Amino acid sequence: MPGRVWLQADYSQAEVRVVAWAGPVPTLRNLFLRGEDIHLYICQQIARYVQDNHIPMPDVPMQQKDGTFELRTIFKWKDWQDYNADDPERYTSKRTVHANNYGMGRRKFALITKLPEKYAEMVQEVYFHLCPEVKTGYQAWIDGQLRRDRTIKVPQGFRRVFYDAPGPELSRSAYAFYPQTTIGLLLVNTLTECCEVFRKEGIGKDQVIVNSLHPNDIRAGGLDIRLQMHDSVCVALNDDPVEIAYAATIIRDIGERPLLVRNDLLSVPLDFKVGPTLHKNDLKNYTIS
Repeated sequence: MPGRVWLQADYSQAEVRVVAWAGPVPTLRNLFLRGEDIHLYICQQIARYVQDNHIPMPDVPMQQKDGTFELRTIFKWKDWQDYNADDPERYTSKRTVHANNYGMGRRKFALITKLPEKYAEMVQEVYFHLCPEVKTGYQAWIDGQLRRDRTIKVPQGFRRVFYDAPGPELSRSAYAFYPQTTIGLLLVNTLTECCEVFRKEGIGKDQVIVNSLHPNDIRAGGLDIRLQMHDSVCVALNDDPVEIAYAATIIRDIGERPLLVRNDLLSVPLDFKVGPTLHKNDLKNYTIS
């Protein structure tokens, strides 16, 4: 009897993709089209700016792989080109991307990054220098919709009317609403359709849907969707290469259907991992052959 494993399908940097297409924001969009890690790119470019301009940076405690902390000069303790996805600065850069896409103020950004305000403001300025269309494209478009009729409509057709008083807080809510709701609905639709997938038995016109009132038979005939974690779908299944490939293909075909974002098609890719538990150390990357 084969063991049981988890198949996790996680939307890749989904909300940032929506902003990149809705702006549009050419720098972010081109990076996605080239298949690059957006957050690592931003991390390296911040480090490059800091190092090229000899900007003094604070020493901050950084967690190491063994769980201990070590004081290091943020964005300066190694050459900018050598930063990789395992470095803590990438997480700081990930927060930079999301916070500034959604219009976060300097003080709150300093708080979440644990940087002194003047350094946090510098990091924000570098990001907007790299991606000015976040402000001039995406945020300007959202603000225009608010001025017109206070209504933001996401690609799936869902609308929200913003009744708050005009101001920065209203804008920030709307900046975040568009990508977060777009991806939230995309995930809900993917989960719903995956829960309704059942294998068919027979050939051609004689195919029948495998159905039964018993939960075990239902799970055996379709996809055993057990969890939804943030932007991911988690399926429990037998540790069988054929079964894993079948489930991954079904989820990909459903989940990567394109959205029409401001008259342009966007397909948000899914990253797959397989493992005996959902702990990050147990999950291994999985590629559909």
